[in-house]
Amino acid sequence: LEAAALPEGRVVLSTARVDAEGTTHEPSAFFLEAVASIEPQSLPDLRGLRERHFAPSRDARENMRLSAPLDESALLERAARTSAIPESWTTAPSLDLERIAELTHGTPALDGILDEEVLPEMRGLTPELPISASDLHGLLECPHRFLQERILRRRRPEELPSVRDIGIPRYGTLYHQAIESFSRAHAAAFDRREHALPRPGLLPPFWEDLGREVARRALDRFVLWFPLDEAARDGYQLRLENAVVAFLRNEWERPPRRFVASERPFGYDLPLAIGTGAEALFVRGIIDRLDLDGDRLFVRDFKTGRPHLREGRETGPSPAVDLQLALYVLVAEDRAAEWETPASASGAFSYATPWGVVEREFREDTAELAAAGRGWLAASAALLRSRSFPRTPDADDCKHCSFQPVCGTGGQARAWRRMTSSPELTQFVALKVPAP
Repeated sequence: LEAAALPEGRVVLSTARVDAEGTTHEPSAFFLEAVASIEPQSLPDLRGLRERHFAPSRDARENMRLSAPLDESALLERAARTSAIPESWTTAPSLDLERIAELTHGTPALDGILDEEVLPEMRGLTPELPISASDLHGLLECPHRFLQERILRRRRPEELPSVRDIGIPRYGTLYHQAIESFSRAHAAAFDRREHALPRPGLLPPFWEDLGREVARRALDRFVLWFPLDEAARDGYQLRLENAVVAFLRNEWERPPRRFVASERPFGYDLPLAIGTGAEALFVRGIIDRLDLDGDRLFVRDFKTGRPHLREGRETGPSPAVDLQLALYVLVAEDRAAEWETPASASGAFSYATPWGVVEREFREDTAELAAAGRGWLAASAALLRSRSFPRTPDADDCKHCSFQPVCGTGGQARAWRRMTSSPELTQFVALKVPAP
Protein backbone atom coordinates (compact mmCIF):
# COMPACT_ATOMS: atom_id res chain seq x y z
CA LEU A 1 0.00 0.00 0.00
CA GLU A 2 1.24 3.48 -0.89
CA ALA A 3 -0.05 6.86 0.24
CA ALA A 4 0.69 10.35 -1.06
CA ALA A 5 -0.48 13.74 0.23
CA LEU A 6 -1.32 16.30 -2.47
CA PRO A 7 -0.95 20.09 -1.99
CA GLU A 8 -4.70 20.73 -2.21
CA GLY A 9 -5.28 18.70 0.90
CA ARG A 10 -6.08 15.39 -0.73
CA VAL A 11 -4.60 12.01 0.11
CA VAL A 12 -4.09 9.39 -2.59
CA LEU A 13 -4.08 5.72 -1.60
CA SER A 14 -2.98 3.05 -4.10
CA THR A 15 -2.02 -0.61 -4.17
CA ALA A 16 -1.22 -3.16 -6.82
CA ARG A 17 -4.22 -5.18 -7.95
CA VAL A 18 -2.02 -7.95 -9.43
CA ASP A 19 0.90 -9.30 -7.38
CA ALA A 20 4.28 -10.60 -8.60
CA GLU A 21 2.84 -14.11 -9.08
CA GLY A 22 0.08 -12.80 -11.34
CA THR A 23 -2.74 -13.22 -8.80
CA THR A 24 -5.54 -10.63 -8.99
CA HIS A 25 -6.75 -9.34 -5.58
CA GLU A 26 -9.91 -7.53 -4.49
CA PRO A 27 -9.47 -4.16 -2.67
CA SER A 28 -8.75 -4.69 1.01
CA ALA A 29 -11.08 -3.65 3.82
CA PHE A 30 -8.70 -0.78 4.57
CA PHE A 31 -10.03 1.10 1.54
CA LEU A 32 -13.62 0.69 2.75
CA GLU A 33 -12.68 2.09 6.15
CA ALA A 34 -10.84 5.01 4.53
CA VAL A 35 -13.89 5.90 2.40
CA ALA A 36 -16.21 5.53 5.40
CA SER A 37 -14.11 8.07 7.32
CA ILE A 38 -14.28 10.49 4.34
CA GLU A 39 -17.99 9.91 3.63
CA PRO A 40 -19.51 9.09 7.04
CA GLN A 41 -23.01 9.64 5.65
CA SER A 42 -22.75 6.49 3.51
CA LEU A 43 -21.67 2.92 4.05
CA PRO A 44 -19.59 2.10 0.95
CA ASP A 45 -19.48 -1.32 -0.66
CA LEU A 46 -17.07 -2.66 -3.28
CA ARG A 47 -19.27 -1.58 -6.17
CA GLY A 48 -19.53 1.94 -4.88
CA LEU A 49 -15.81 2.00 -4.17
CA ARG A 50 -15.08 1.11 -7.79
CA GLU A 51 -17.55 3.58 -9.32
CA ARG A 52 -16.85 6.66 -7.17
CA HIS A 53 -13.17 6.26 -6.44
CA PHE A 54 -11.21 3.66 -8.42
CA ALA A 55 -12.75 4.34 -11.83
CA PRO A 56 -12.22 8.15 -11.74
CA SER A 57 -8.67 7.61 -10.55
CA ARG A 58 -7.89 5.22 -13.40
CA ASP A 59 -9.45 7.58 -15.95
CA ALA A 60 -7.41 10.50 -14.67
CA ARG A 61 -4.23 8.45 -14.77
CA GLU A 62 -4.94 7.25 -18.33
CA ASN A 63 -5.70 10.79 -19.53
CA MET A 64 -2.45 12.03 -18.06
CA ARG A 65 -0.56 9.14 -19.66
CA LEU A 66 -1.96 9.87 -23.11
CA SER A 67 -1.70 13.66 -22.90
CA ALA A 68 2.00 13.45 -22.01
CA PRO A 69 3.26 10.02 -23.16
CA LEU A 70 6.62 9.06 -21.71
CA ASP A 71 7.25 5.69 -23.37
CA GLU A 72 6.67 3.86 -26.65
CA SER A 73 3.69 1.99 -25.26
CA ALA A 74 1.88 5.23 -24.44
CA LEU A 75 2.79 6.72 -27.83
CA LEU A 76 1.43 3.65 -29.58
CA GLU A 77 -1.82 3.74 -27.60
CA ARG A 78 -2.32 7.46 -28.28
CA ALA A 79 -1.71 6.89 -31.99
CA ALA A 80 -4.27 4.07 -32.03
CA ARG A 81 -6.91 6.23 -30.31
CA THR A 82 -6.36 9.60 -31.92
CA SER A 83 -4.41 8.84 -35.14
CA ALA A 84 -1.78 11.30 -33.93
CA ILE A 85 1.48 9.94 -35.34
CA PRO A 86 4.64 11.12 -33.53
CA GLU A 87 7.13 12.83 -35.81
CA SER A 88 9.92 10.48 -34.72
CA TRP A 89 8.02 7.61 -36.29
CA THR A 90 8.28 9.04 -39.77
CA THR A 91 11.69 10.75 -39.76
CA ALA A 92 13.95 8.05 -38.26
CA PRO A 93 16.07 6.35 -41.00
CA SER A 94 15.45 2.96 -39.44
CA LEU A 95 11.70 3.41 -40.11
CA ASP A 96 11.93 4.73 -43.66
CA LEU A 97 10.05 2.10 -45.69
CA GLU A 98 11.58 3.16 -49.01
CA ARG A 99 15.07 2.93 -47.52
CA ILE A 100 14.31 -0.49 -46.03
CA ALA A 101 13.04 -1.77 -49.40
CA GLU A 102 16.16 -0.47 -51.15
CA LEU A 103 18.44 -2.11 -48.59
CA THR A 104 16.52 -5.37 -48.71
CA HIS A 105 16.80 -5.76 -52.46
CA GLY A 106 20.03 -3.94 -53.14
CA THR A 107 22.52 -4.81 -50.40
CA PRO A 108 24.18 -8.23 -50.63
CA ALA A 109 25.16 -8.14 -46.95
CA LEU A 110 21.54 -8.56 -45.89
CA ASP A 111 21.48 -11.82 -47.82
CA GLY A 112 24.71 -13.04 -46.21
CA ILE A 113 27.04 -12.12 -49.08
CA LEU A 114 29.96 -10.51 -47.25
CA ASP A 115 33.62 -9.79 -48.01
CA GLU A 116 37.00 -10.36 -46.41
CA GLU A 117 37.07 -6.90 -44.83
CA VAL A 118 33.99 -7.80 -42.79
CA LEU A 119 35.21 -11.30 -41.88
CA PRO A 120 39.02 -11.34 -42.19
CA GLU A 121 39.29 -14.69 -40.36
CA MET A 122 37.24 -17.72 -41.20
CA ARG A 123 37.24 -21.23 -39.74
CA GLY A 124 38.55 -23.96 -41.99
CA LEU A 125 40.78 -21.76 -44.13
CA THR A 126 43.92 -21.64 -41.95
CA PRO A 127 45.75 -24.16 -39.75
CA GLU A 128 45.10 -21.95 -36.71
CA LEU A 129 41.31 -22.07 -37.19
CA PRO A 130 40.22 -25.59 -38.20
CA ILE A 131 36.55 -26.40 -38.69
CA SER A 132 34.59 -29.34 -37.27
CA ALA A 133 32.27 -31.80 -38.96
CA SER A 134 29.24 -30.39 -37.10
CA ASP A 135 30.08 -26.88 -38.33
CA LEU A 136 30.39 -28.15 -41.91
CA HIS A 137 27.03 -29.89 -41.61
CA GLY A 138 25.42 -26.67 -40.42
CA LEU A 139 27.09 -24.68 -43.20
CA LEU A 140 25.75 -26.89 -45.99
CA GLU A 141 22.29 -27.20 -44.48
CA CYS A 142 21.79 -23.42 -44.45
CA PRO A 143 24.76 -21.05 -44.82
CA HIS A 144 22.72 -18.12 -43.49
CA ARG A 145 21.84 -19.94 -40.27
CA PHE A 146 25.53 -20.88 -39.99
CA LEU A 147 26.35 -17.17 -40.23
CA GLN A 148 23.85 -16.27 -37.53
CA GLU A 149 24.65 -19.09 -35.10
CA ARG A 150 28.31 -19.99 -35.58
CA ILE A 151 29.84 -16.66 -36.65
CA LEU A 152 27.60 -13.96 -35.14
CA ARG A 153 26.88 -16.17 -32.10
CA ARG A 154 23.14 -15.52 -32.14
CA ARG A 155 21.61 -18.45 -30.33
CA ARG A 156 18.72 -19.22 -28.02
CA PRO A 157 19.54 -18.47 -24.37
CA GLU A 158 20.44 -21.53 -22.35
CA GLU A 159 17.61 -22.85 -20.18
CA LEU A 160 17.95 -24.33 -16.73
CA PRO A 161 18.29 -28.12 -17.05
CA SER A 162 15.51 -30.34 -15.80
CA VAL A 163 16.18 -32.80 -12.99
CA ARG A 164 14.00 -35.32 -14.85
CA ASP A 165 15.31 -35.06 -18.42
CA ILE A 166 18.95 -34.75 -19.49
CA GLY A 167 18.05 -34.10 -23.13
CA ILE A 168 19.10 -35.81 -26.35
CA PRO A 169 22.60 -34.26 -26.71
CA ARG A 170 23.61 -35.05 -23.12
CA TYR A 171 22.31 -38.60 -23.36
CA GLY A 172 24.36 -39.02 -26.52
CA THR A 173 27.45 -37.84 -24.64
CA LEU A 174 26.68 -40.26 -21.81
CA TYR A 175 26.35 -43.17 -24.25
CA HIS A 176 29.64 -42.23 -25.94
CA GLN A 177 31.40 -42.14 -22.57
CA ALA A 178 30.10 -45.58 -21.61
CA ILE A 179 31.17 -47.16 -24.91
CA GLU A 180 34.56 -45.46 -24.69
CA SER A 181 35.13 -46.74 -21.14
CA PHE A 182 34.32 -50.31 -22.17
CA SER A 183 36.38 -50.12 -25.35
CA ARG A 184 39.54 -48.81 -23.73
CA ALA A 185 39.47 -51.31 -20.88
CA HIS A 186 37.98 -54.48 -22.39
CA ALA A 187 37.85 -54.33 -26.21
CA ALA A 188 40.97 -56.46 -26.70
CA ALA A 189 39.64 -59.32 -24.56
CA PHE A 190 36.21 -58.96 -26.11
CA ASP A 191 37.65 -59.24 -29.64
CA ARG A 192 39.45 -62.44 -28.63
CA ARG A 193 36.03 -63.81 -27.61
CA GLU A 194 37.12 -64.59 -24.08
CA HIS A 195 34.44 -66.09 -21.79
CA ALA A 196 32.61 -67.46 -24.84
CA LEU A 197 29.82 -69.99 -24.32
CA PRO A 198 29.57 -73.32 -26.14
CA ARG A 199 26.68 -71.87 -28.10
CA PRO A 200 28.22 -69.48 -30.68
CA GLY A 201 26.64 -66.10 -31.36
CA LEU A 202 25.18 -65.71 -27.87
CA LEU A 203 26.59 -62.90 -25.74
CA PRO A 204 28.04 -64.48 -22.57
CA PRO A 205 26.58 -63.33 -19.23
CA PHE A 206 30.08 -62.19 -18.22
CA TRP A 207 30.11 -59.48 -20.90
CA GLU A 208 26.50 -58.51 -20.34
CA ASP A 209 27.08 -58.04 -16.61
CA LEU A 210 30.27 -56.10 -17.28
CA GLY A 211 28.52 -53.89 -19.81
CA ARG A 212 25.81 -53.04 -17.29
CA GLU A 213 28.44 -52.27 -14.66
CA VAL A 214 30.28 -49.95 -17.08
CA ALA A 215 26.97 -48.16 -17.83
CA ARG A 216 26.25 -47.70 -14.11
CA ARG A 217 29.69 -46.23 -13.48
CA ALA A 218 29.29 -43.85 -16.43
CA LEU A 219 25.97 -42.61 -15.03
CA ASP A 220 27.49 -42.26 -11.54
CA ARG A 221 30.15 -39.93 -13.01
CA PHE A 222 27.52 -38.04 -14.99
CA VAL A 223 25.28 -37.21 -12.01
CA LEU A 224 28.23 -35.70 -10.14
CA TRP A 225 27.74 -32.57 -12.28
CA PHE A 226 24.18 -33.04 -13.62
CA PRO A 227 21.61 -33.63 -10.86
CA LEU A 228 18.78 -36.10 -11.55
CA ASP A 229 15.95 -37.05 -9.25
CA GLU A 230 15.79 -40.68 -8.19
CA ALA A 231 13.04 -41.80 -10.60
CA ALA A 232 14.74 -40.19 -13.61
CA ARG A 233 18.09 -41.67 -12.64
CA ASP A 234 16.61 -45.17 -12.43
CA GLY A 235 15.03 -44.73 -15.85
CA TYR A 236 18.21 -43.49 -17.51
CA GLN A 237 20.27 -46.21 -15.84
CA LEU A 238 18.06 -48.93 -17.32
CA ARG A 239 18.07 -47.23 -20.73
CA LEU A 240 21.84 -46.83 -20.77
CA GLU A 241 22.49 -50.38 -19.56
CA ASN A 242 20.22 -51.80 -22.27
CA ALA A 243 21.89 -49.63 -24.94
CA VAL A 244 25.40 -50.75 -23.95
CA VAL A 245 24.36 -54.41 -23.83
CA ALA A 246 22.69 -54.06 -27.24
CA PHE A 247 25.95 -52.66 -28.63
CA LEU A 248 27.95 -55.56 -27.17
CA ARG A 249 25.43 -58.10 -28.46
CA ASN A 250 25.65 -56.61 -31.95
CA GLU A 251 29.47 -56.76 -31.81
CA TRP A 252 29.48 -60.37 -30.58
CA GLU A 253 27.12 -61.63 -33.27
CA ARG A 254 29.22 -60.37 -36.20
CA PRO A 255 32.66 -61.67 -37.28
CA PRO A 256 35.38 -60.46 -34.90
CA ARG A 257 37.19 -57.22 -35.63
CA ARG A 258 40.33 -55.95 -33.94
CA PHE A 259 39.98 -52.81 -31.84
CA VAL A 260 42.29 -49.92 -32.78
CA ALA A 261 41.11 -46.81 -30.96
CA SER A 262 38.20 -45.12 -29.25
CA GLU A 263 37.57 -41.37 -29.46
CA ARG A 264 40.56 -40.79 -31.77
CA PRO A 265 41.20 -37.02 -32.16
CA PHE A 266 42.56 -35.39 -35.31
CA GLY A 267 43.54 -31.85 -36.27
CA TYR A 268 44.17 -30.64 -32.71
CA ASP A 269 47.91 -31.08 -32.22
CA LEU A 270 48.90 -30.99 -35.89
CA PRO A 271 47.05 -29.19 -38.71
CA LEU A 272 45.13 -31.50 -41.02
CA ALA A 273 44.00 -30.30 -44.46
CA ILE A 274 41.62 -32.32 -46.62
CA GLY A 275 41.71 -31.39 -50.30
CA THR A 276 44.19 -29.29 -52.25
CA GLY A 277 44.48 -25.72 -53.44
CA ALA A 278 41.40 -23.55 -53.15
CA GLU A 279 39.33 -26.59 -52.13
CA ALA A 280 41.47 -27.45 -49.09
CA LEU A 281 39.87 -27.26 -45.66
CA PHE A 282 41.61 -27.54 -42.30
CA VAL A 283 39.51 -29.82 -40.13
CA ARG A 284 39.45 -31.25 -36.65
CA GLY A 285 37.27 -33.66 -34.72
CA ILE A 286 37.06 -36.94 -32.84
CA ILE A 287 36.29 -40.32 -34.43
CA ASP A 288 34.21 -42.45 -32.09
CA ARG A 289 35.74 -45.83 -32.89
CA LEU A 290 38.30 -47.45 -35.19
CA ASP A 291 38.58 -51.22 -35.80
CA LEU A 292 40.51 -53.39 -38.20
CA ASP A 293 38.08 -55.28 -40.42
CA GLY A 294 40.11 -57.58 -42.67
CA ASP A 295 42.38 -55.43 -44.82
CA ARG A 296 40.41 -52.26 -44.12
CA LEU A 297 40.03 -49.77 -41.31
CA PHE A 298 36.41 -49.61 -40.15
CA VAL A 299 35.29 -46.15 -39.00
CA ARG A 300 32.20 -45.71 -36.84
CA ASP A 301 30.28 -42.79 -35.46
CA PHE A 302 27.79 -43.52 -32.67
CA LYS A 303 24.33 -41.93 -32.71
CA THR A 304 21.40 -42.05 -30.29
CA GLY A 305 18.86 -40.17 -32.41
CA ARG A 306 16.51 -41.32 -35.16
CA PRO A 307 18.26 -43.80 -37.48
CA HIS A 308 18.70 -43.06 -41.19
CA LEU A 309 18.78 -46.39 -42.99
CA ARG A 310 20.00 -46.77 -46.56
CA GLU A 311 16.62 -47.00 -48.21
CA GLY A 312 14.37 -44.84 -50.35
CA ARG A 313 15.61 -41.29 -50.86
CA GLU A 314 18.44 -41.88 -48.37
CA THR A 315 19.96 -44.90 -50.11
CA GLY A 316 22.94 -43.05 -51.57
CA PRO A 317 25.34 -40.62 -49.94
CA SER A 318 23.54 -37.51 -48.68
CA PRO A 319 25.23 -34.39 -47.28
CA ALA A 320 22.40 -33.95 -44.79
CA VAL A 321 23.16 -37.39 -43.30
CA ASP A 322 26.60 -38.58 -44.36
CA LEU A 323 28.94 -35.57 -44.35
CA GLN A 324 30.42 -36.45 -40.96
CA LEU A 325 31.11 -40.07 -41.89
CA ALA A 326 32.57 -39.08 -45.27
CA LEU A 327 34.93 -36.66 -43.56
CA TYR A 328 36.04 -39.31 -41.05
CA VAL A 329 36.74 -41.83 -43.84
CA LEU A 330 38.82 -39.24 -45.72
CA VAL A 331 40.72 -38.38 -42.53
CA ALA A 332 41.36 -42.06 -41.73
CA GLU A 333 42.80 -42.66 -45.18
CA ASP A 334 44.89 -39.49 -45.01
CA ARG A 335 46.32 -40.39 -41.57
CA ALA A 336 46.90 -44.10 -42.32
CA ALA A 337 50.70 -43.87 -42.21
CA GLU A 338 50.71 -41.88 -38.97
CA TRP A 339 48.17 -44.19 -37.30
CA GLU A 340 49.77 -47.33 -38.76
CA THR A 341 46.46 -48.50 -40.18
CA PRO A 342 45.37 -49.71 -43.65
CA ALA A 343 45.25 -47.09 -46.40
CA SER A 344 41.65 -47.93 -47.32
CA ALA A 345 38.72 -47.40 -44.98
CA SER A 346 35.02 -48.09 -44.80
CA GLY A 347 32.55 -46.78 -42.29
CA ALA A 348 29.12 -46.75 -40.71
CA PHE A 349 26.84 -44.78 -38.44
CA SER A 350 25.87 -46.99 -35.48
CA TYR A 351 22.45 -46.05 -34.09
CA ALA A 352 21.46 -47.07 -30.56
CA THR A 353 17.68 -47.60 -30.74
CA PRO A 354 15.15 -49.05 -28.26
CA TRP A 355 15.02 -52.23 -30.37
CA GLY A 356 18.78 -52.68 -30.70
CA VAL A 357 21.67 -51.39 -32.79
CA VAL A 358 21.17 -50.62 -36.49
CA GLU A 359 23.85 -49.32 -38.82
CA ARG A 360 24.02 -47.14 -41.91
CA GLU A 361 27.04 -48.79 -43.49
CA PHE A 362 29.21 -48.00 -46.50
CA ARG A 363 31.45 -50.92 -47.36
CA GLU A 364 31.69 -51.85 -51.03
CA ASP A 365 30.70 -48.34 -52.09
CA THR A 366 32.97 -46.41 -49.72
CA ALA A 367 34.71 -44.84 -52.74
CA GLU A 368 31.38 -43.31 -53.74
CA LEU A 369 30.98 -41.87 -50.24
CA ALA A 370 34.53 -40.47 -50.27
CA ALA A 371 34.05 -38.87 -53.70
CA ALA A 372 30.79 -37.29 -52.57
CA GLY A 373 32.52 -36.08 -49.40
CA ARG A 374 35.22 -34.33 -51.43
CA GLY A 375 32.52 -32.54 -53.38
CA TRP A 376 30.77 -31.45 -50.18
CA LEU A 377 34.02 -30.15 -48.72
CA ALA A 378 34.78 -28.27 -51.97
CA ALA A 379 31.36 -26.59 -51.83
CA SER A 380 32.00 -25.68 -48.19
CA ALA A 381 35.41 -24.22 -49.04
CA ALA A 382 33.89 -22.09 -51.82
CA LEU A 383 31.31 -20.65 -49.42
CA LEU A 384 33.87 -19.89 -46.73
CA ARG A 385 36.50 -18.38 -49.07
CA SER A 386 33.98 -16.09 -50.77
CA ARG A 387 32.33 -15.21 -47.41
CA SER A 388 29.00 -16.17 -48.98
CA PHE A 389 26.25 -17.29 -46.62
CA PRO A 390 23.01 -17.31 -48.62
CA ARG A 391 19.75 -18.68 -47.31
CA THR A 392 18.94 -22.25 -48.19
CA PRO A 393 16.56 -22.66 -51.15
CA ASP A 394 15.11 -25.79 -49.55
CA ALA A 395 12.04 -24.98 -47.45
CA ASP A 396 12.43 -28.22 -45.47
CA ASP A 397 15.64 -26.81 -43.94
CA CYS A 398 13.62 -23.99 -42.38
CA LYS A 399 10.93 -25.96 -40.54
CA HIS A 400 12.51 -25.71 -37.09
CA CYS A 401 14.77 -22.69 -37.65
CA SER A 402 14.73 -19.89 -35.08
CA PHE A 403 15.72 -17.33 -37.71
CA GLN A 404 12.60 -17.52 -39.90
CA PRO A 405 11.54 -13.99 -38.80
CA VAL A 406 14.98 -12.70 -39.90
CA CYS A 407 14.64 -14.17 -43.38
CA GLY A 408 11.01 -13.16 -43.90
CA THR A 409 8.58 -14.60 -46.40
CA GLY A 410 10.67 -13.64 -49.43
CA GLY A 411 14.02 -14.79 -48.10
CA GLN A 412 14.25 -17.98 -50.15
CA ALA A 413 13.27 -16.25 -53.41
CA ARG A 414 15.96 -13.61 -52.88
CA ALA A 415 18.46 -16.34 -52.00
CA TRP A 416 17.72 -18.16 -55.25
CA ARG A 417 18.28 -14.98 -57.29
CA ARG A 418 21.59 -14.44 -55.52
CA MET A 419 22.78 -17.99 -56.01
CA THR A 420 21.93 -18.26 -59.68
CA SER A 421 23.85 -15.06 -60.43
CA SER A 422 26.98 -15.81 -58.32
CA PRO A 423 29.76 -18.06 -59.75
CA GLU A 424 31.06 -18.67 -56.20
CA LEU A 425 27.81 -20.45 -55.33
CA THR A 426 27.66 -22.84 -58.29
CA GLN A 427 28.75 -25.87 -56.24
CA PHE A 428 26.32 -25.09 -53.44
CA VAL A 429 23.45 -24.68 -55.90
CA ALA A 430 24.26 -28.06 -57.44
CA LEU A 431 24.34 -29.58 -53.96
CA LYS A 432 20.97 -28.22 -52.88
CA VAL A 433 19.21 -28.59 -56.24
CA PRO A 434 20.59 -31.75 -57.89
CA ALA A 435 20.23 -32.15 -61.63
CA PRO A 436 17.18 -34.23 -62.67
